[in-house]
Amino acid sequence: IELLLVVTILGILTAIAIPKLFPQTEKARVAEAIAILQSIRQGEVAYFLEKESYLPCTSGTTAADNSCWQNLGMENPNPGRYFDYSIADDNPGFTATADRNSISDPGGTYGPTVITIDEDGNYGGDHPFRPS
Repeated sequence: IELLLVVTILGILTAIAIPKLFPQTEKARVAEAIAILQSIRQGEVAYFLEKESYLPCTSGTTAADNSCWQNLGMENPNPGRYFDYSIADDNPGFTATADRNSISDPGGTYGPTVITIDEDGNYGGDHPFRPS
């Protein structure tokens, strides 16, 4: 009976603790997305200094898509485990987007949401853990 009581108490504590850990893992995934968005921004700034224009890239994985990302000095980050990345030309600037994919978020708690960064380093989007 004592063992049953201990197992029951541990089960209750686990049921309380596990949901509190989920936001922490999402914050870590967002930190990874922010690091990739900052790399994209640095690549775009360097590309602009050389070509005087920004380079739009899609979230595809074809050879042409890979070449686009290589022109920014980075490997294609797609398909990402948690986010898919793309760049839109917003003449005269650009917006890089990290789109939370639903594959790694089956419950739909954080997707579909996005985090964006523009040429000036300003963040936007609707993800609850995006930088302000």
